[in-house]
Amino acid sequence: MSGVAIVVMGVSGCGKSTIASNLSIALNQDKKFNHLKWEYHDADDFHSIENKQKMGAGIPLTSEDRKPWLDSIEKFIHTNIEANKGIVFACSALKRVYRDQIKGGSDRVIFLYLKGSFEVILSRLELRINHYMKADLLASQFATLEEPSPLTEHCIIVDTDKKVDSIVDDSLILLESDIIFSDKQ
Repeated sequence: MSGVAIVVMGVSGCGKSTIASNLSIALNQDKKFNHLKWEYHDADDFHSIENKQKMGAGIPLTSEDRKPWLDSIEKFIHTNIEANKGIVFACSALKRVYRDQIKGGSDRVIFLYLKGSFEVILSRLELRINHYMKADLLASQFATLEEPSPLTEHCIIVDTDKKVDSIVDDSLILLESDIIFSDKQ
């Protein structure tokens, strides 16, 4: 058996943290998946204070800003996979190059892309209180986003314009048919 990382990805406000947290609970409760003890982690916890301050000031991060952040995420994910752990990781992973780095060549990382419209996600961001990522940065997130495709990346796509329970249920159904879980490797 090997560990698995499910990276719940998408733009700010799409529900990454909420879905990843709820998904880790659901995976632990489902006999098809609970052979791994699933833990939830959030990429926001890996940002430097400087990055959080930049985003809080409405300044989009550059690839250079993201490099040490991605390095620490990659190391954390692969350490957990090697330790035969299951992790659900909330992370924007907006560009293909970022996802490739996080994946690090492993076939044990799957991206779960929460896809939603600008309007729906903006309405969610506007309701947030005390979060360093402000609604006015959403346009830059969509501009940066390189949507993953199951044809070229190990990913599943879930519509985020639903209630949390429905998104988690849809995710479980799609994960169950994924090759990673086909024989509980």
